[in-house]
Order: sequence, then structure tokens, then C-alpha cells
Amino acid sequence: MMGARRLFVVVLQAVLLFAGAVALLSFCTYRRIGGPDATNVGTFVYLAVVIVLPAGAAAWWLYHKLRRECSEREASGAAKTFLLFAPISLAVAMPLSQFAGYAEVMIGTRFLIFAIAAAVVLLMLVQNFAMVAVAMWVVRRTVAVERSSASGR
Repeated sequence: MMGARRLFVVVLQAVLLFAGAVALLSFCTYRRIGGPDATNVGTFVYLAVVIVLPAGAAAWWLYHKLRRECSEREASGAAKTFLLFAPISLAVAMPLSQFAGYAEVMIGTRFLIFAIAAAVVLLMLVQNFAMVAVAMWVVRRTVAVERSSASGR
């Protein structure tokens, strides 16, 4: 059984993997998709791949990391939850991270990009950790109910 601290670290690593891959793919392909004025369908499909592919890779990595310490069912539930909520948490974290821009008053403009990146990762971490923890809790309760109902027959 995995402790909350270990789960937090594993989810943090998956969030960093996801956010880093999305940032890298976005920076590398910005000119290819035509910038912010592109409107064709291929661009939207391409952007979906830029978001979904890293989410799938991070979920796969999370599954294999959790599989060492949890049951297969718990690891699968956590990975599927991460796969579903990682893009959603990124969409929520991006606009909210702009509040980190107010840190410019305290830290100056030199470290502003790092403050915004840290805010994105922190917001994604909180959202994904909560969802993965709830998913693992639900799977554990479901398994316990199945065991008790099977032994009661």
C-alpha cells in the first residue's frame, strides 16, 4: 500500500513529465502550426496531438511507477484518471498562472517566466494529486466491497 507522500512524489514526477513534454512540443512546433492566427482543422488536430500524446506518455509512466507498489487495478485507475484530468488541469492552470505575474513586483522581471512555470506546475499538481488520490480511494473501496460480498456468499 502506498503512502500519501510517495503518491504525491510520483504524481509530481508525472506532472513535470507532462508539462515539460507539452512545453517542449509547443515551443518546437509553434511556427509549424502557424501561430495564434491559424484556423484550419489540421492545426486543431495537431494541437490535440501535442496535448494528448504527452498525457498518454505520462499516464503510462505513472501506471508503471504505481504498479510496483499498488495493485494493478489501483495503478490502472490512477493512470486513467491522470490521462483524463491532466489536459483539463493544464487548461485550468494556464489562465490561473497569470496571477503569478504579479510576483514581478517582488522578484522583478528576470525570474517571471520561472514564477509562471512554477505556478502552472503547482496548480496542475494540486488538481491531479487530488483526482488520483480520489480514484485510488474509490478503487480500494470497490475492491473491499467486492471481497466482502464474495466472502458473504
